[in-house]
Amino acid sequence: MQYGHQAFGKREFLKALHHFQEATNYHKTTGEGFFWIGHMMEKGLLFSKDLDGALKKYRQSANAGYFDSQVRLARFYRVGLGIRRDPVRALMWYIIAITNPNIVEPWKKDLALWRKRKLEKTLPSLSVLKASEMATKCIEKEFTFCK
Repeated sequence: MQYGHQAFGKREFLKALHHFQEATNYHKTTGEGFFWIGHMMEKGLLFSKDLDGALKKYRQSANAGYFDSQVRLARFYRVGLGIRRDPVRALMWYIIAITNPNIVEPWKKDLALWRKRKLEKTLPSLSVLKASEMATKCIEKEFTFCK
């Protein structure tokens, strides 16, 4: 991952892609490599923007437990970025993210919690309950149920 971050910092995106792909081959359980590939696809740093491809990479990463991808998926669903807007599914991903035990930077959890609470205020209580149930099922099924 270190070489991918170095290349990314130098804006050598094809080189970064190579290193992040290598990392995903060896460390599929961390999800970080998938996140960075998705980020480059979302922003159009490799070629043109590819929101469908980015979404797939973020899902792989989120399902591996990577917090940043879980929050990114919540944003995609919250605003309808490249997919149909789905505030209930967005809330589900915020719930999953804030319960993630692998959060390294506490401020990120605080921000995700703030966004979760803000979104909850816009939804009927049954939708909030549904999102919570979906998040619980997703975690219990080890992310095989999540989308």
